[in-house]
Amino acid sequence: MDWPWSMSNRLSIIQYMQDIQTEPQTYAHGELPEDLLAELSDAWPDRDTVLRGRDGDNLLFQYQARDSLSGNKISPIWREFVEYHTSQEFLDELFDWCGEYFCDEIKQLPRKGGVRFVTEDPIKMETQFCIDTPSVNNPVVKPMHLDNALEFYKFLIRFPSHGYDTGGKLNVGKWKEGKEMSFIPNTKHFSTSDSVDIFATLPNSGIIFFLNSPNALHGVAERIKNNGLYRRYVNIVGESPVKVFDPKTMVGGRGEHKLARN
Repeated sequence: MDWPWSMSNRLSIIQYMQDIQTEPQTYAHGELPEDLLAELSDAWPDRDTVLRGRDGDNLLFQYQARDSLSGNKISPIWREFVEYHTSQEFLDELFDWCGEYFCDEIKQLPRKGGVRFVTEDPIKMETQFCIDTPSVNNPVVKPMHLDNALEFYKFLIRFPSHGYDTGGKLNVGKWKEGKEMSFIPNTKHFSTSDSVDIFATLPNSGIIFFLNSPNALHGVAERIKNNGLYRRYVNIVGESPVKVFDPKTMVGGRGEHKLARN
């Protein structure tokens, strides 16, 4: 696909994305070129670097951009990848690509970003290595849910096995017609199963992008238990000072929808 702007960095994932879909939420799928995918996969950080002695039953542990950029524990190509996807250049590219789907509150923010937990810029940018520990008794990675209301975009990148678990496909959800929004008590926006339909199951590979909103339901299918395998992926996330929906107004209605046009 030809983009209307100059793409100067081969690591930038936006050039590899397919067309943006807007129903039932705003999302897109893409694929890294085989040579780049292999290069990044082979250079994946040592598992102990990400886990840092932590473990458990199907638990998520992350190694954040501030960690990757403050030491020498990741390879040069991954350092360049993290640097780019937490840079002002990437943020400008993102707005050029999908800014038309942002609400006025996001558009009116100063278009200035930096590394989350490091800079004081209004948009906090994150590129994190993620590892889920092996499933023993708990096969559920994360049921259908909405993300933190301050996070307004996310890219999820999956990689070939190389000894890691490739299970846990991503499901895209849709609120059931005629049903009220319903969440499991004492959870972080985990929806109840009777209020959501699975709209699509996305390929268990490549890049998945979505904009956060009250409709941005997604969840990870169950993994195989007791295979002893860890699961790996990368999250690229942007956080703003503006909530893209108000969780307090959502139950019993459709909430305050600020971000995407869908």
